[in-house]
Amino acid sequence: MTELITLKEINETTGTGWIESWYQPEEGEPESFELTECVWLRGHVLENEAGLVNPGYLKRKYGKKYGVRIWRGDRPTLEQWEAAKWDE
Repeated sequence: MTELITLKEINETTGTGWIESWYQPEEGEPESFELTECVWLRGHVLENEAGLVNPGYLKRKYGKKYGVRIWRGDRPTLEQWEAAKWDE
């Protein structure tokens, strides 16, 4: 089962999954998204590609436009990505 988890779950549990990053568009370019494997341990998130995610950034930008969110379970499909809304 693949599902988005809450920031509260990240702060209180441990697990593995996928971190989705939403990037602002560069001049003349479209917005972009990236999905990489990650682990979390009671509020600390380690991304496979970039290393430790800044806890302050995580708190400010989790689930928000041009931020990040974490999926638990199998890699989310494109349909799951598109169906899951971000906070504005």
